Amino acid sequence: QEIKKRYDEMYEQIADLEKSKAETLKIIAELEAEMKAVFVESFNQINENFGKVFAELFGGGSAELLLTDPDNVLESGIEIKAAPPGKIIKSMSLLSGGEQSFVAIALLFAILKVTRRLSVSSTKSRRRWMMPMSSALPPICAA
Repeated sequence: QEIKKRYDEMYEQIADLEKSKAETLKIIAELEAEMKAVFVESFNQINENFGKVFAELFGGGSAELLLTDPDNVLESGIEIKAAPPGKIIKSMSLLSGGEQSFVAIALLFAILKVTRRLSVSSTKSRRRWMMPMSSALPPICAA
């Protein structure tokens, strides 16, 4: 009977662990889906702003951001393509130092323009995910 009782207790613990694992994997999947959506939305807005700011700084030309792996956005690299007016550029290293600086400034301004808009919505999203998690932590971890 003692062995049966111990077996039943351990079986319950295993079931609890498996349930916790499934819930954790579900939360991870939801977070990844939300991260992908937020990233793609932000990336598209930054890309649009980058082209506009670049054209303003250079008085024309074109610039865009490309994902190296569009099917896997969370692990993809980002490629910067920029061509000042009258130039066909295949690599950023072909731009002069001043032009490279302007490209960096245009990208920074494009990011800042989007970041200000997202700061309010991302704060709400963080609150939604963090409140339940922090309340589930033991008191020593929550501080």
